Amino acid sequence: MLNVLGPSMRTKLSNACLVLLVIAVNAVALVPVIQSPYLGDDSWRESTLSGVARLTGTNLFDLSWNTVKDFTRSGRWYPLVIYYYPIFYYLDHFQYKLLILCLVLVNVLLFGWLVRTITSSTGWALAAMALSPFVLQLRFYHDPVMSYYGLMQIELALLVLSVGWFPAYLRGGGRRLLAGSIVSYTACLLIYEAFYLFWLVHVLVALIHFGWKRLRDVMRTIAPFFLITLVNGLIAVFVRAVNTVYYEGVDARFAAVDWALAFAEQVFSAVPFSYVLASDAIRNAREAAEASSVWSTLFVGALWAGVWWLVWRRARAETSVMREKSLHALVLVGLAFWVLPAPVVALSAKYQRELTWGLGYLPAYVSGFGVIMTALAGLAAISPWLRRSAARLSWAPVLGMAVVGGVLCGFNYANNRTVVERYNFVEYRPRKFIEDALATGILRAVPDRSVLVCDEPLRGWDNPAFFCQHTGLTLQVVKQPGFWFDSELGNSTITTALEGFAAREPGTYDFSAPESSGRVFSGYKVYFEGRGWPLLIPVTSPRASTADRGVFLLSYRIGTDGTGIAVLARLTALKADHNCLVAASADRVWIYVAQSGKLAEENAGVVTGSWNDGAFKSFGSFNFHERNLVMVASNGAGKLFMVPTRLMEHAIDPRSIGVSRRSNG
Repeated sequence: MLNVLGPSMRTKLSNACLVLLVIAVNAVALVPVIQSPYLGDDSWRESTLSGVARLTGTNLFDLSWNTVKDFTRSGRWYPLVIYYYPIFYYLDHFQYKLLILCLVLVNVLLFGWLVRTITSSTGWALAAMALSPFVLQLRFYHDPVMSYYGLMQIELALLVLSVGWFPAYLRGGGRRLLAGSIVSYTACLLIYEAFYLFWLVHVLVALIHFGWKRLRDVMRTIAPFFLITLVNGLIAVFVRAVNTVYYEGVDARFAAVDWALAFAEQVFSAVPFSYVLASDAIRNAREAAEASSVWSTLFVGALWAGVWWLVWRRARAETSVMREKSLHALVLVGLAFWVLPAPVVALSAKYQRELTWGLGYLPAYVSGFGVIMTALAGLAAISPWLRRSAARLSWAPVLGMAVVGGVLCGFNYANNRTVVERYNFVEYRPRKFIEDALATGILRAVPDRSVLVCDEPLRGWDNPAFFCQHTGLTLQVVKQPGFWFDSELGNSTITTALEGFAAREPGTYDFSAPESSGRVFSGYKVYFEGRGWPLLIPVTSPRASTADRGVFLLSYRIGTDGTGIAVLARLTALKADHNCLVAASADRVWIYVAQSGKLAEENAGVVTGSWNDGAFKSFGSFNFHERNLVMVASNGAGKLFMVPTRLMEHAIDPRSIGVSRRSNG
């Protein structure tokens, strides 16, 4: 079939197939990201943005505009970062993670285009793209791939476009390319602060093009980038000078030794396998492989090895295209991408304290692609020597690189999947479980504006916006002390929320008696206080009615085997000590159960628990079989039951409820 095509068409088809293969190996290597949880700010704030809007009656535009102003009041000048609001407002978890994966693949394509622009070689551009999986290291830290709304992916795309269009303009490509380069660079600065030194890359490109003898032309062409950096920098300094900086991450600290150490750690963190080597994760190689499935690890490694075999043969054939000037440009631009994000990050007092060897902050993602360019120049330099030294066994070097690279790629994949699995246990699975329970209707019987006490373990996403987002209810969410940001999310303490209820003794609240307070919780309002994000505050109003809103306890947990239980209880009394829940009793209980295997299909087993007397003392146990309960709903993943009133001989201790994994037989 290919024989009937001309050489040009055959080359284009070959290039297209190789590009697809390279993209495929990058996509497969990052598949675990799809099921990674919301992390960092994504988990407790950004991912509940639509709930904030619904809870307070605001819209996306108002939230976005007020947040931009609030960022400025907090001493940060990056107004375009607000692009992430629509992402969280409109996309669900799967769509969000899929978007991040697609953005990474776009980065890989653009990266290949940049290398092609510098070297004029399609083969070496493909080689650069094929090496990308090695620098995509997932970490137990602020991770640029699993979290932070594609920030680094968008920044890298803008930087690559700016740096790639600039030499094309210098070669006579027209002023539109210069305008595109300037706009991309400006947008990069207005989205994040770590890339203020990247105008130096344009200086390098101009020097490579004009040479040292034409410094006037160099200064003329890079002037727009320098002026944009200067103006934005002065605005940022002014904004910081006239406002209070709350976030320690942007609190600059000029200490030479601490800065130098943080700089070195940030630069080193971009090196492939730096995280697994420095964090002792290499000792857990067997555990990593088992966690990710040996077969999937072998598949990823074999796929990369096969792709590299094809790509390297193509790149080696184009070695003659790589002129000495191209190699110099690749090294210089690569080193710039690698090093330039680090000086700004190293100025932060927060990261001077937090960074360790192998553990860098978000811009390490951009630096990693610089490492690839630098390594690629080295491979291109030794390629002719390899070809001459192995003239009779020309296949030996490429086979060796393919095998070794395949093993390393598989190991990196295994480690990445291990990171995701461990995060999933504490973040993804519990959140997905309670979201399923809410979708099934576990809060269906809870009246609007009721008090919802969240039991341990404490989770950041348990907040009013989260519950409103999934149920439409406006609830006064009560949390035990645990997270510094709870008050910013509108969560109340026990003493604050239950102030109006009759107390039999200090810390003991009786909900069978009516509230004595003259004001009651009525909802939330959003406000901005220079923190850089919307804050929620509970609102009270004069008592308008005596409607029974109720006080409810929500407790949920999930095991390693996929078994989970969520208990909603209408409380009759509660005991607390220093805002920490000590004991509770309830007269109504709803139970959502999810179990793996046949139990999920057959039944919930046996519900166990303890009766509770008026002094919060358990005095006997009970066992309710599924057939004794009322099944309210089922969603395929679990079942929602209600304990009928005829079984309620006494008050129940809702925190004692569990499920025995037994079948009807």
